[in-house]
Amino acid sequence: YDPQKNFIIHLPDGDIVFQRKAGMYVANWEKYRNVFTTTRAEPIYTKAEEARAKQAYNLLRTSGFPSLGEAIHLIQDGNITGLPAITIEDLHRAYEIFGTPPEFVRGRMTKRKVSRAVIDSTTIMEEKRQALSSDVMHIDGQKFLITTCEPLQLTLQCPLQSESQTHLGIGLQGQINVLKSRRFIPMIIYTDSGAGFTSLVGAFPGIVLDPSGAGDHVAKVDAKIRRIKELYRSVKSGLPWPLPSTMVKDLVAYAVSRINIFRTTAINQNICPKVLFTGVKVNYKKELELAFGDYCKVYDGTTNTSASKSIPCIALYPNSNSTGSWEFMNLKTKQRVRRSHWKLMVTTQLIVDVMIFFEDKKIPEIPREVQQTEQETVLKVQPQLPEIEEAVIPVEPEVEEAQAEVVQIMAEESIIPCHAYETAENEPPELVDVVDAPDSDEDSNEEEEAEPGIASRTR
Repeated sequence: YDPQKNFIIHLPDGDIVFQRKAGMYVANWEKYRNVFTTTRAEPIYTKAEEARAKQAYNLLRTSGFPSLGEAIHLIQDGNITGLPAITIEDLHRAYEIFGTPPEFVRGRMTKRKVSRAVIDSTTIMEEKRQALSSDVMHIDGQKFLITTCEPLQLTLQCPLQSESQTHLGIGLQGQINVLKSRRFIPMIIYTDSGAGFTSLVGAFPGIVLDPSGAGDHVAKVDAKIRRIKELYRSVKSGLPWPLPSTMVKDLVAYAVSRINIFRTTAINQNICPKVLFTGVKVNYKKELELAFGDYCKVYDGTTNTSASKSIPCIALYPNSNSTGSWEFMNLKTKQRVRRSHWKLMVTTQLIVDVMIFFEDKKIPEIPREVQQTEQETVLKVQPQLPEIEEAVIPVEPEVEEAQAEVVQIMAEESIIPCHAYETAENEPPELVDVVDAPDSDEDSNEEEEAEPGIASRTR
């Protein structure tokens, strides 16, 4: 308190200052509206309620992860003595705070029958001829080709590696094929004066490509890009972990899918562009139960082993097919999977930590051929033993003379010592090339009568 000036109230999220005006202390409430705004979606419990919820959650673990109904009967049937004061409300509170036990989902998730949506042909737009407006959107260092259709008001997106003629042509051709798959006919494409677009004039038979003048903009697609960026920033700011660069394209796809389910004032009826394009209404359980970044357990099939039936994943965006499938990011392999059966889980601190360091643990993708080549080029290095010098033993003169006589006799009588046979057995003999026989008969007869050498006998 500053006498005759102001009161200051200190709060964890900021201070509130009451200034003195006309004998009263007044605060501008517009400045401090966010101070009392809570960000917690779940209700606030007392310490005693949280403690009982922890006991109830621990009972689920120690009793073998039963379902909620089985756990309620476990408490009410009276088969357990000495049970803490746990009520049904405590069980529900445990599920609200901690979520469904992951172990229960891993062990008991089963395959369910997938239903397909019914196409209502009366909701599909009758006007098939469409005028397209395309431009390149830059966000978080990545490029996307954004296209709007009129009068359908549908928004299409495609990631781009660059703004070259090749990549823009591939992106436009893919979006044209999407429209033609539902029998819509693109007639003209309005673009800006970029070099990549102007070089595509006449590249699409039956479709007019109309680039604008220098400095002109395509107003309709620019307004749509602004809305995409607003939704992109809103979702990104609500994530409990930083968005990896590899998931930017997934968030853009999610933002475009959400924009297509909103009605627009450009259409004189309350039907969203997605329904006008596909004839399938949006199913809440299949498309709106999840949001980008939600932690889920996804069904991954069953075998006769004790392996888990589900895999941990992050929800990315809906695939907009008849079965209501979603695109997920597998946290184990960092690969995208498409599934129609999932279980929404509570995002724990462990999942947040995994996503914070998501890009630090990159899995190298090495082809099998390259991997085998690398293995073949690895040399096995054996330790080299130091050369051992033979010890020189002094020999008496009389012994030397006797050894010299023995060697001379063996040389005259062609006697091979024993160690020579051992060497011949252990080591391969030298191969002797065949020499052409001389022309004289005498030399040939002498060679036939001569005794073959050791090398020829060995061979």
